[in-house]
Amino acid sequence: MPGKTSKRANAVLILDCSGSTGNWVQRSVSAWKQTLKAQHYGEEDEVHIIEFESETKMSRHKVKDLDALDMRSKGGTYMTGVVFELETVLNKYKGETVSIWVVSDGQIFDQTLFKGSMMRTLSRYLNSPNISVL
Repeated sequence: MPGKTSKRANAVLILDCSGSTGNWVQRSVSAWKQTLKAQHYGEEDEVHIIEFESETKMSRHKVKDLDALDMRSKGGTYMTGVVFELETVLNKYKGETVSIWVVSDGQIFDQTLFKGSMMRTLSRYLNSPNISVL
């Protein structure tokens, strides 16, 4: 149909903010912004960032604000908390497309716990045609 716009996927960045990432945390966010723009996300589109280190935190931002976040590295590399934040996003956008980006620089400390938690908590979502992992 002429004039019809298609809704872009709900974008989620799962970002390693552990101490070993150094200056790459904000650089990764800025690179993600460029990728979003290349995929035709608008400046006013809202996206989610799930930061993980010793703690996990989820936040929402407009694409236009990503360069100004001034995100920094801190803490250890623990991902288990990501599972619960991601489940919140997947439940919120149930039936809609969700694109998930994961940026990390290495092995996580709680890898076994994270993997088990992913399979138990998110297995029902993993075969969905509405989730794409990039």
